[in-house]
Amino acid sequence: MENQFVKQFALLAMGLFLSVSLLGQTTFYKVYSGNGYDKGEGIAQLPDSGFLVTGSSSSFGDAPSQVFLMRLDSNGVFEWSKAYGGIEFEEGKRVMPVPGFGYYLAGTSSSGASENFDAYLIFTDEAGNLQWEVRTDQGAWERVHDAVLMADTSIMIIGETDSTVNGNIDLFAARYDKMGALIWKQQWGTDHDDFGKAIVSISDTTVLIAGTYYVADSTQNKGYVTKMHVDGSLIWEETYGIQGDYWLNDICTVGANIKVIGERIKTGKTDHDGFFAHIQSDGTLSYAEEFYSSADTRNGVFTPYTAATDKFFMTEQTINPSVPTFEDGEDVFVSRFNSGLFWDNYGVGYNGVGQDQANDIKPTSDGYAVMVGFHTTYGPGGNSVFVVKMGNDYAFPAPSSNPTIINIVFLEDLVALKSLKVYPNPVNDQLNISIEDTEFDYSLLDASGKQLLTGHSWSAQQLDFSQQAQGVYFLRISHESGETAVVKLVK
Repeated sequence: MENQFVKQFALLAMGLFLSVSLLGQTTFYKVYSGNGYDKGEGIAQLPDSGFLVTGSSSSFGDAPSQVFLMRLDSNGVFEWSKAYGGIEFEEGKRVMPVPGFGYYLAGTSSSGASENFDAYLIFTDEAGNLQWEVRTDQGAWERVHDAVLMADTSIMIIGETDSTVNGNIDLFAARYDKMGALIWKQQWGTDHDDFGKAIVSISDTTVLIAGTYYVADSTQNKGYVTKMHVDGSLIWEETYGIQGDYWLNDICTVGANIKVIGERIKTGKTDHDGFFAHIQSDGTLSYAEEFYSSADTRNGVFTPYTAATDKFFMTEQTINPSVPTFEDGEDVFVSRFNSGLFWDNYGVGYNGVGQDQANDIKPTSDGYAVMVGFHTTYGPGGNSVFVVKMGNDYAFPAPSSNPTIINIVFLEDLVALKSLKVYPNPVNDQLNISIEDTEFDYSLLDASGKQLLTGHSWSAQQLDFSQQAQGVYFLRISHESGETAVVKLVK
């Protein structure tokens, strides 16, 4: 089957940043960053239709990377953020809210006593304040790729470990109770590299895990799915793929049917092709397909959406130097698929000049989906987090080649700009900016990201708003230390 939407990527128009409501559905594309390297990894929706985002960031302090938690409202407007971890590397992969209780974050940390990468579990209250954190060491290094909250509020994580005799990688899984106490941990695999990438709960007591497993008979990696009981026992396990090496990146269920997506490298080739499969509840393969194209393509993450029967949003990572709209590095493409996981004639790319990657996509309460990932193009420090809220079949928010960068660091956490005051807000005719005894640059942008004015000041500045129309604006304040604050204004 030929991957037609790769051919049509060059036809996609690049529009301006926007947040709009189409037929009652809110859609937006927004970018968040500080003065460091920021990556979006996981997202979840809250009962009030707002969002929680987690990932890794070096914008909060001196550590190479910390886990961050960012709270957005239903329109993607920044509300607050927090950071967690020690003096080494931390990464958040998934955020799991429990309404009325708090938020769990699962990821990886190297700040523990072992100084290796360890599985890392965090619990915060609903204001993001740290309540406890635990690190699990399997003996070497562990890396968490996914996690799921079970019906009893226990947490199961899946990933990989190199705690093996021959130094290869094994699948790694663990289960914790709601207070972070380890119930069990285990690893399994072959004498080659095997790892788990995705996990989904299918009942109160069972989960499905997808990843990669080496098959000795073929001397190749194959797609791998196992059904596991919450006690850690494997109910069944199967491998998938015919010719070449296969990797599964995500898994979901629709009724009793299992759907997986991933990638493969055909024997004798070097480029990746997208791959998907439909599997019966006992692990028997119903059918599978590869996406053949001239581009190097990997199917990333996907989710069904409930506003339409048997429809899916799926992301792709693609490298295609022959198409002018594809820039350096991998590009992100998200599109709609039908129940057979065949392209359904619509999609949008969200890309900058460098690497772009989508890491999580979740269904939303209005029946559609929200996606999180990162760009290496935008932001003062390097990587930036992007969030895309999609609407109905054709309500994809337009991408932007010059998006407004919203500060990922909560203003209360800033150092050089801690005395910043911007008032009144809402503003009428005059806006006041003050920072104690320091120079700063400022710029005013409208809701589309268009720069309206810019300047440099010492300690205080007044801006004339009398000629500005009613609406939403963003004020960006930059300090010579590299700190940047973005304040949302309403007139």
